[in-house]
Amino acid sequence: MIAYAFALATGLIGVPAIEDCPAAEASTDGHLSDVCAALPEVDVAYSATMRASLNPRPASQQVMVYRMEGQWFVRTAGYRWTPGTSVVTTRRNDLPIAPEDASMIETRLSQTSLSRLAELPYYGADDVICTDGSNLEIAAALDGARFAARQHSCAGQTELNEIAALFRGIAIKYDSEFEGYLSGL
Repeated sequence: MIAYAFALATGLIGVPAIEDCPAAEASTDGHLSDVCAALPEVDVAYSATMRASLNPRPASQQVMVYRMEGQWFVRTAGYRWTPGTSVVTTRRNDLPIAPEDASMIETRLSQTSLSRLAELPYYGADDVICTDGSNLEIAAALDGARFAARQHSCAGQTELNEIAALFRGIAIKYDSEFEGYLSGL
């Protein structure tokens, strides 16, 4: 019940799984990209985003895979923080990737799959009491709509974590310097 009250108070429950892209809010921290932000230049975009609540800014990590003019790219934004210090380092990069790597994401995140994932409970089991932590969002911009599935870290290891691991693997494959900057994904 505490988790439900917290979620209602912070607006985390009731976020639509599908919304028109123009209604999607752009990131306010300057570190992340919204899958809809680059439309119509980008044909399609998929992202895995982790946001932490108890870490210093930017406290977010993201891997976005997108297609523009027939070429696939990966956009990665990560951070590393050593607990007990105030030192935070960030890293961002955009690189072209092979179509077969993008295909792994595209195959896994169809509209049907995203709609099903969006139905997963935000906190996992009904008896979970959770007051803080991080959350994970898998999103896609397809045909002018934004699809999103979100879960709190209290939900445990779920299919969303497996999908985020695919994104992280692609990012590190193309830029190994991101090792350690994407630990939340």
